Amino acid sequence: MKISIVTNALNQGRFLRRCMESVLEQSYRNIEYIVIDPGSTDETAEILAEYEAKGDPRLIVLREKDNGPADGLNKGFERATGDWFAYMNADDFFLEGALEQAAAAIGRMPDADCIYGDGYMTDAHGKATRRVISTPFTARSFVNGRALVLQQSTFWKADSFRRIGGFNVDNRTSWDAELLLDMSLSGMSLRHVPGDWSAFVIHPESITGSQRHAALSRQNHERMFRKVMGRDRTDADMKARRLRQRLDMIIHPDATLSRIRDKINPGHLPQLPDWAGESSGKKRGGGVRVLAKAPDDASYFFGFHDVSPWSPDDTRLLLHRIDPDIRRMPRPEDRAEILLWDYASGSIDVVGETTCWNFQQGARAMWVPGRQMTLLYNKRVGDKPGCEIVDLVTGERRQLPHAVGSIAPCGTYAMAPNFGRLGALWKAYGYSGFESAADDIAQPEDDGLWRIDLESGERQLLFSIRALVSASENSVSADTKVFVTHVSFNREGTRIVFMLRFFSKDHALYSLIYSATADGRDLKLLAQEKISHFDWIDEDNIVIWMRKGSKGLAAARKSGLLASPFVRPLVNIARKFRGRLKGMVLNESYFLMSTKTGERTPFMAGTLPQDGHPMISPDRKWMIVDEYPHPETGDTPLMLVEVARQRRIDLLNFKHDVGSGDSDLKCDLHPRWNRAGTLVGVDASERGRRRFTVVDVASAMNEGG
Repeated sequence: MKISIVTNALNQGRFLRRCMESVLEQSYRNIEYIVIDPGSTDETAEILAEYEAKGDPRLIVLREKDNGPADGLNKGFERATGDWFAYMNADDFFLEGALEQAAAAIGRMPDADCIYGDGYMTDAHGKATRRVISTPFTARSFVNGRALVLQQSTFWKADSFRRIGGFNVDNRTSWDAELLLDMSLSGMSLRHVPGDWSAFVIHPESITGSQRHAALSRQNHERMFRKVMGRDRTDADMKARRLRQRLDMIIHPDATLSRIRDKINPGHLPQLPDWAGESSGKKRGGGVRVLAKAPDDASYFFGFHDVSPWSPDDTRLLLHRIDPDIRRMPRPEDRAEILLWDYASGSIDVVGETTCWNFQQGARAMWVPGRQMTLLYNKRVGDKPGCEIVDLVTGERRQLPHAVGSIAPCGTYAMAPNFGRLGALWKAYGYSGFESAADDIAQPEDDGLWRIDLESGERQLLFSIRALVSASENSVSADTKVFVTHVSFNREGTRIVFMLRFFSKDHALYSLIYSATADGRDLKLLAQEKISHFDWIDEDNIVIWMRKGSKGLAAARKSGLLASPFVRPLVNIARKFRGRLKGMVLNESYFLMSTKTGERTPFMAGTLPQDGHPMISPDRKWMIVDEYPHPETGDTPLMLVEVARQRRIDLLNFKHDVGSGDSDLKCDLHPRWNRAGTLVGVDASERGRRRFTVVDVASAMNEGG
């Protein structure tokens, strides 16, 4: 489906680059962009010549006089060949992913003649001043002051536009509204799609900002009232209009509350892309830009940072889709859809669904190595957590009675903890609804880290929890309930790393990290106490966030000293430290650690001062990493690290907005590379919804290298 977009660019050179970049740099590429210059006297002509010289076949520049804005737009749409139309004023701009989201909405609403979304009102610099939420539109509701549609986020079916006859060229103030009015009077379907797609820029020279056509605008609105109602507006109409508007504020308070919030606390509004400026998606971090965002009709996320969601051919992404209103720990009846998302076209194919999932790791959905197009995800099989293996080429589906944590690089077997036990002892990483009496056994001999044959479904216990406790150097008391988690293979599949964990008396997570060969030999306790996220930097070494030299602190935690009423307040203060202060006081940072000896050396100490989720690139030259969301501002930075030179490149800053303050429900970015090592996918969040986002980092890497 092709979308044709028209811009009338009369003397808008000051804003034109931003507008054009916001169209041409969209992730949705099947577009036609027609820019009309009816005779500008500023730098518009030079800018258009510059863009023409780039040779983008999607761009068409027309230099033709017109009889006003509506006439100019009609001339542009006469040349348009797209299936759907939209126009963008030269001083306004699209937001990232807008066309991809609009195209996805069009695909879901084949009967719609017009769709429209939401967006932001901004100042001349593109700084958001308030959010604009569109409302349902009918001809009668509009002329009675009860309908609001953000023109910049509006798209029409080309055939429907032509049937109406295009814009009324005699209307020089609200031609866009009259088009929607005529469509409504003709019985066409106009549909609101929630989602922020554009920015409406208010500045002293704009028609809205200058109010230079205010009198003419009132005349047009009175004419449209007569067109719909068949009579002149009366005082009684005005009184009824005001009454209905007040009732709407009570019945549908979202827009009103949003406007009040924006007025009182404008700092919560997001930073919008200044496409042609220093903070734009094109210029950030040496050329990094957002390519696509998952739709915002639900919550879309992948999960953890230790595996890649990209298909073997790098064209589609494996994601989870859940009800956006689930803002609590998942219950046994809560379902997640497993789907494939083509981020270039916006198409979505549902593969299956599961009730075995959590917010941090999803259903451990992953691609099976060594297969052409085969994926696996955990789901209930009988009365236990199991998994389903789906061959997308043959359509074959097989279920195994055991859930999977990590697949060996050869693709024939996997490792896994007991997700039912995790659901009882660490709900954020387990599955609900599988609790049993065995969970009360502190350190069982018949549970632990399992090896699962992906062909036969048979499993064997590689390491029991009791055996791991015995190898813990007396770090775990006999009555402590412990669990296994975070198992990971090196790329050759020769070694594994995993954790044994429990909650200490001060309610903090205590971790022991082990390494062994993949067949269960050479078990070694590498470190303990504060241990966080890691990834393999080569076949023998991992990069890991941890605390060094923590024996005294570890002993204090095990003894319960840190849980005492005298010490606990100090502990709570220390846990709130961030950045370099946290590194100095708590001795935490990234380290390079040998999985054979446990020896470690500092890695980028002070340069990466905050815990995050690292993933090494396919060529092992780069590391992508995030930080936990800032507890007050929600800032969540995404960074690139050149491993050999230990050099940090700041890429983007996301705002954490998952709609809950529960740390178990947080939406960490969990960045992951694509197969080619040029794109990164992150679990971003916006307005309470998880929204998987694809980021192009190739330019930043080229500049960094």
